[in-house]
Amino acid sequence: IMEVIARERVLRLIQFAARLSSGCVSSVRYSNGLQRLASNIASTRTVLRLLDISVISSLITAVQQLQSEYTFYNMLDVTSSLTGIIFLSVEHMAYFGDLKMLPLNTKPLHILTVKGWISFLLITITQLLIRMYNRYTRYSFLLSLIQYTCDLIIAVHFLPSGFLWSNTLSVTSVGLLGIISSGIALYKCINNYMYN
Repeated sequence: IMEVIARERVLRLIQFAARLSSGCVSSVRYSNGLQRLASNIASTRTVLRLLDISVISSLITAVQQLQSEYTFYNMLDVTSSLTGIIFLSVEHMAYFGDLKMLPLNTKPLHILTVKGWISFLLITITQLLIRMYNRYTRYSFLLSLIQYTCDLIIAVHFLPSGFLWSNTLSVTSVGLLGIISSGIALYKCINNYMYN
């Protein structure tokens, strides 16, 4: 499972590096090529998430913890896992709709996917803030908070125009935020592998 997670983190890092680079090069041809590369990697990651069973195992673990000790934090854990499963399922429906394998209007599904991602991130950030003082070291807390805040900024950007900063960030800004978030996620993954 750690190898699958690490592969996902590396792909995500390359995807956002391509986005950042596309906003930095002066050649329109290279910029478009890098945007296509980022888009293709995003599609690859979507397909790989079809094979990811970690969200289901996370839900089972969260439900078991909730049964043994009913706390607000454990309830958030179950809610977070359920939200993850729902928004990934909607994302896959949208993906197959884009491929014309399902007769669906995918635009509302893509918006719903982003809203699900935002909900997931807000729950995760709330969980981080709850356990800030007891289980987390300040360093890992800060890293995780930066990671999920960067993702939240990106997610809001992908909503339709008119909500907060949606559709207002430059390609370079999205790429930079994605690199920060993905770099932290990859660092945490390697750290967990080495010390656990």
